[in-house]
Amino acid sequence: MPLNTTRKMPVCVSFGTFTAERDDFLIPDFTESDQTVFLGLKSGETCPYGAVSYIGKEITAIDIISKMSKKARSNAVGVDQLAVLINDFVEKLGALKVGNIVQLTRDRHGDLVLEKVADRPPRHPGPRLPR
Repeated sequence: MPLNTTRKMPVCVSFGTFTAERDDFLIPDFTESDQTVFLGLKSGETCPYGAVSYIGKEITAIDIISKMSKKARSNAVGVDQLAVLINDFVEKLGALKVGNIVQLTRDRHGDLVLEKVADRPPRHPGPRLPR
């Protein structure tokens, strides 16, 4: 199996009613559950939305698996199947642009789908500088 590479990874982002509490790269929840959420690569915490970000260097599924926390790996499927699923995830990231907001859904076959929700995060107006 040829390994796909990417220079993009989703990061946890506040969107809609969800407020992100930490910055973490995200991977799909590959447990046997029916959840359609992301897991933090290091924290293993769930996050419903991710913003695609540029990470600066090419990575593969093997690199991602090696960075997964024990909490994120604890209930995951077998390592061989995990490599195939993450390789597919990396391939799907290639179709997205940096800044896109994504979430996970399931298709009619039950497979995870990376769905673009918005082109970029909403702007929150901050304090204006005096004139």
